[in-house]
Amino acid sequence: MICLVVSKLVRSSGTTRNTRERVIAVNETQTLRLLLQESADVHGLSGRGLADLATSNGFNLNRSTVSKILKGTYLARPTNDTIRAVAWLAGAQIHPK
Repeated sequence: MICLVVSKLVRSSGTTRNTRERVIAVNETQTLRLLLQESADVHGLSGRGLADLATSNGFNLNRSTVSKILKGTYLARPTNDTIRAVAWLAGAQIHPK
């Protein structure tokens, strides 16, 4: 199992930045779907755009996989490459468990 630590900026005042972290166990398609949906919102991109962004930054993530995850039709077990790419898009750190 792989756990992700997702950090999000909660409040920024002056030079102080506060973040909130949450740990997510990545073993379900719904978790990947949530992370991709949040990433699409943050980056202002479609599924195709997310796949292209990840690929252009050295990750192995194809458009079909992203599309299926976002639609909830992805039935395969995600590869480590897919998990790493989705984690990167979500701004997460990966911690093996």
